[in-house]
Amino acid sequence: MVGFFEKFRAFILAVAVHIAMGALLIVGFDHSTPTPKPMAREQVEIIKGSVVDETALQEHVDKIKKKEEDKHQAERDRQKALEDAAKKAQDEKRKAEEAKKKAQDETKKLAEQKVADEKRLAELAVKRKAEEEAKRKAEDAKKKAEIETKKLAEKKVIEEKRLAEIEVKRKAEEVAKQKAEAERKQAEEEKRKVDEARKKAEAEAARKKAAAEAKRKAEEKARKAREAEEQKLLDQLLESEGIGLESENQSQLQILKQRYISDIAQKVESSWLRTSNFQEGWKCKVLVKQGPGGVVLSAAATDECDGDEQFRTSVENAVYRAEPLPPPEDSSLFTRELELTFRPEN
Repeated sequence: MVGFFEKFRAFILAVAVHIAMGALLIVGFDHSTPTPKPMAREQVEIIKGSVVDETALQEHVDKIKKKEEDKHQAERDRQKALEDAAKKAQDEKRKAEEAKKKAQDETKKLAEQKVADEKRLAELAVKRKAEEEAKRKAEDAKKKAEIETKKLAEKKVIEEKRLAEIEVKRKAEEVAKQKAEAERKQAEEEKRKVDEARKKAEAEAARKKAAAEAKRKAEEKARKAREAEEQKLLDQLLESEGIGLESENQSQLQILKQRYISDIAQKVESSWLRTSNFQEGWKCKVLVKQGPGGVVLSAAATDECDGDEQFRTSVENAVYRAEPLPPPEDSSLFTRELELTFRPEN
């Protein structure tokens, strides 16, 4: 549109220039009768007047053109200034929107960071509280162990003194009476254990299905083997009746000790969970440390243990699950450390 107006103005300007030139020619033309003068001089003056008039006209035309060009240039400058102002306003608006978005993003980021910091501080507080609780429990356990150790030592002294007194008293009694009494108690204890084992086996069979039945039979087999061994020792005791009271007592204690270890081994085997890679024939010797009441303090498989680490760990866990360990019939047989041979096939 601007190019059209410029062409139109140029056309009007050209027409005006031609009209002005025509007017100047008419005005500058002399209509009066020429004065008799030399022809050469008159022609020179006319030509000179025409040249001057055309020069003035051209200068006037140039001024008009320059004025129009200056006007056009001013219009273009004004349009450019308007465009620059509009562009600047758009840039400022865009920058303002970007600054606003950036501020919103910063606010959101700060809020998220605050939530994350609060969560982290809460987690640290929980962790610190747990560590303090664990430390307190460890200290309590340590104190408790120290007290138990002290009590155990005192109890051991008292027990040793009591056993010594019993031993002196027992030696003073008649051999026949003690033997008869021991046999009677032994028979009653055996009958009680047989009945208890039978009731337990029946209850186990009623509660469990096929797998439990197989386990019960294995326990029954172990019990019978133990009774056969005890009977064998008892027969040996009867055969050596004339050896003396002290030898007889030692044999009796040996039977009770074997039964004590057998009871512990049986409970540990009952608490064992079969591993996926177990192979028949594996066995494992375990060193067990216990406290009063059969509390398991530690359980460690020795070098004489078949299988891999998984099997060794399963045996150690079985000892812990068997807690509390069965007590001996005679408290003098209690020992803090004992070695068990774990045989899963039993």
